Amino acid sequence: MAIAETTHAGGAHHGKPHGIARWLMATNHKDIGTMYLWFSFTMFLTGGVLALCIRAELFSPGLRFFQPELFNQLTTLHGLIMVFGAIMPAFTGMANWMLPLMIGAPDMAFARMNNWSFWLLPPAALLLLMSFAVPGGAAAAGWTLYAPLSTQMGMGMDMTIFAIHILGISSIMGSINIIVTILNLRAPGMTLMKMPMFAWASLITAYLIIAVMPVLAGAVTMVLTDRHFGTHFFNAAGGGDPILYQHVFWFFGHPEVYIMALPAFGIVSQVIPTFARKPLFGYTSMVYATSSIGILSFMVWAHHMFVTGMAATAQLFFMYATMLIAVPTGVKVFNWIATMWEGAMSFETPMLFSIGFILLFTIGGLSGITLSVAAVDIQLHASYYVVAHFHYVLVAGALFSLFSAIYYWFPKMSGRMYNEKLGKLHFWWSMIWFNVTFFPMHFLGLAGMPRRIPDYALQFTDFNRIASVGAFMFGLGQLIFLYNILHALRHGEKAPHKPWEGANTLEWDLPTPAPYHSFEQAPRVEVGENGVILSCQEGGGGAFALRREAGMDAMAMRRRNHRLVKRLVLIVALMFAFAWAMIPLYRIVCEKTGLNDVVKADELEKEDLIAGDGEVRMTFDSTVQAGLPWQVQPMTTHLKVKPGTFVQVQYRITNASSREVVGQALPRYLPAEAGEYVKKLECFCFTQQRFKPGETRTFPVVFVIDRKLPASITSITLAYTVFDVPGQGKGLP
Repeated sequence: MAIAETTHAGGAHHGKPHGIARWLMATNHKDIGTMYLWFSFTMFLTGGVLALCIRAELFSPGLRFFQPELFNQLTTLHGLIMVFGAIMPAFTGMANWMLPLMIGAPDMAFARMNNWSFWLLPPAALLLLMSFAVPGGAAAAGWTLYAPLSTQMGMGMDMTIFAIHILGISSIMGSINIIVTILNLRAPGMTLMKMPMFAWASLITAYLIIAVMPVLAGAVTMVLTDRHFGTHFFNAAGGGDPILYQHVFWFFGHPEVYIMALPAFGIVSQVIPTFARKPLFGYTSMVYATSSIGILSFMVWAHHMFVTGMAATAQLFFMYATMLIAVPTGVKVFNWIATMWEGAMSFETPMLFSIGFILLFTIGGLSGITLSVAAVDIQLHASYYVVAHFHYVLVAGALFSLFSAIYYWFPKMSGRMYNEKLGKLHFWWSMIWFNVTFFPMHFLGLAGMPRRIPDYALQFTDFNRIASVGAFMFGLGQLIFLYNILHALRHGEKAPHKPWEGANTLEWDLPTPAPYHSFEQAPRVEVGENGVILSCQEGGGGAFALRREAGMDAMAMRRRNHRLVKRLVLIVALMFAFAWAMIPLYRIVCEKTGLNDVVKADELEKEDLIAGDGEVRMTFDSTVQAGLPWQVQPMTTHLKVKPGTFVQVQYRITNASSREVVGQALPRYLPAEAGEYVKKLECFCFTQQRFKPGETRTFPVVFVIDRKLPASITSITLAYTVFDVPGQGKGLP
């Protein structure tokens, strides 16, 4: 059944390019896939180093290595690099390498665009990394880049926004290529409902990317205009709404989770049948389950926002929708188990990583169901329980499946066999130390430890030390993988034609290693479910006659491809416009439903509320405890303020000592009950402030008085006291 060597070597007379030009001007899907994979592994190591810096800081309580500002930059860049620089490019690289081989295509549909989509990645990565060196440092708002914090940072945030735009363009171009290749370049006989599950997962993932990456682009573009062009989309001082950013971001963000998970499902659905030596159980249900996950992923975004004060009805909807998406995921898990049941299994390294994926991903999924309960999520939100949850989902879901894929297809890619003992050592080392790292974080979160902080209370020390040791050991284990691959490329045994007995998809009918030009003519194949090749004949009627329709020539195929591309580009444009259209839609929904406490003016109880018709007399004051080096002076002492309008006043603070000190300001209100109605948007009391000896600085305080202020309160005093933060200052007393 194997396809003859001569058919695929027929393109050898064209010559394989050599030197740096082979990579800079690559159009062959194998070369581009290889570059994707090496780039993603490099970024994986880079993001891993940032993670180890985070865990080194958290080994013991107190600030040991990094100031809070730099620590926040590390957490932000770690997330961005891992998501956009490591996981997504890795799956695109696997799709580039394997999809044409699995469906009988000569190459990706748009070879030059494929080259461009890769070479956009290194400049974007450099922008992210160089942002550490600019004034103000890198972005420090978390990988979610929440407003209004993201609207107030330095140049590093602009570089991050630019990098996200470039990464998004690369992802969209890669997705267009995948969709057109799968829909238009399949070999005769390779119908959609017979394709390998990896092809199905890549197709659905590509559609998700095209749908949601423009929404993220719209969100960060609005942040950019808020920062530099005077708009107020997310600036509450100008009438915007920071919660709106969360809605727009998570409309992208939750499908993004499945953009990183669905290709993993496809990989595992290829590996497990091979080593169980059985057909994939329930292939049709797997296809529909994958499609259902893609659709439902657009309906659950606000489960990340239960603490924002949304209405109970909205909480119930997103809670039940989140539980519902667990059903098709459960179908997949049961089908994988059923495939292994009573199979003639062997446990080579790819199979071990796939089984590890199922185990760890299921644990992460169960903790996700826990977090889907609104009442529980409100308690655990932004805690280390959430960190444990998404690392069990993403490290297991993405990383373990990628390791499985590399070990599985490495003989076909390179023509060499890796060291099986080192591969199994890599699996067990990663499996053990991954759990040592992340399982204790469940306990930390349940005990109340918040994420994204460089310091913590003493009771969290033991679990943090266990997690930090586990993280360094887990990172060390990835060097085993790197050594194994590099050693195999140079000194590995020559791979047999079909190294895995149960492998029966089209790529395994090609010679090993796969020829530089795989299909000079489209093969005619008879295919079973999940891409299992029942029979294969050489020559399908010319180099480009790759569709079932008889007589379709190269020009007709190009026209067909271009029509599909135009439709996909239109979807991208519409989704970018949708991100902007969410602004008026969001305000209408808020007004109609009372979401986020938005009410119509005529619904306010005038006898109980000021409702903007009266004014409140504000007095600004400061107090200093005896013996402390602070001089705090309000620049304005009295002001009449209309509820519902935004006000800015200035405070001048001086360090009157001869040493460097760190201070924390605390506000006090008279009457005390007025404090809940004074909504501060910007204040020096939000963070600790470091002062050099004799330094004087002026700080703005931006606030708005809630329209619901009781009419009985006609005057409010706002006073600040600045305290020393022990152990943070330097110099002589």
